[in-house]
Amino acid sequence: MITIKDVAKMAGVASSTVSCVLNGKDNVSELTRQKVLAAASKLKYVKHGAASELKRKNTQTIGVIVHDMSSPYFSELVKGIESVIMHHGYDMIVCNSLGGEHSTASRYIREKRIDDTIVIAQNIQNKLLLEAAESGFPIVVMDRKLNNDHIVNVLIDDEQGGYLATRYLLDKGHRTIAYINGTFSSDCNLLRYQGYLRALHEAGVEERKEWRLSGQMLANWPDMY
Repeated sequence: MITIKDVAKMAGVASSTVSCVLNGKDNVSELTRQKVLAAASKLKYVKHGAASELKRKNTQTIGVIVHDMSSPYFSELVKGIESVIMHHGYDMIVCNSLGGEHSTASRYIREKRIDDTIVIAQNIQNKLLLEAAESGFPIVVMDRKLNNDHIVNVLIDDEQGGYLATRYLLDKGHRTIAYINGTFSSDCNLLRYQGYLRALHEAGVEERKEWRLSGQMLANWPDMY
C-alpha cells in the first residue's frame, strides 16, 4: 500500500508537507504543492478516510452499496444482510450509488473507510473494485463476476432463470410474452434476456420489438444481434 512517506520521498519533501497539501492547507508554496500532487498521482496514492489514520486496527463496520433503496427488492435484501452483520457484532452503513464514480459509495471504497463492503449496485465500476480489493479489504459483489483473490462473487444462473420463467408461460399456452428490463448494461439483465430469447426460439415464437419494455421508462433496447 502506498503511504504518505512514499509520496514524500518521491516529491523530496517532508511527510508533514504532503499531509498539508493533501488536506488542502495553504501554508506551502504552489511549486511544492504541484510536486506533491504529481508524486501522489504517479504513485496512484489514495488518501484513506479518517479511519485509516486511526491507531485502531479496524472500524467494525461493513458497507452495503445499493443503487436504489426505494426498491422493495433491495430493502428486503439489506434487511437480511443487516441481521447477519449485527449477529456477528458489526455495524452496517448503507450507501446509495447514485452518481457512480463520484458517489459517496465510490469514495468509501477508494478511501477504505470501512472494513469490507458488499456491492449490490451495478453502476460501481469493475476497475474501482479490482483496484481496491486486498487482503485487508475484501469485497463481495452480487450479480457480476470479477477475478480477484479478495473479491467474492455471489452469482445465480440468470440465463437459465430467464429461460425457465419464459418456458413456464409458454407451457401455459401464452405466445405474447413481454420482457421488462431494468438496467440494460447490467450483466444479469442481459443474461436473463438471452434466456427469454432462447425459450421463445425453442417454441417457434418470434420476438417482436414492442415486447421489449423498460422498467425505467427508457427507450426500447437496441438490437442485440
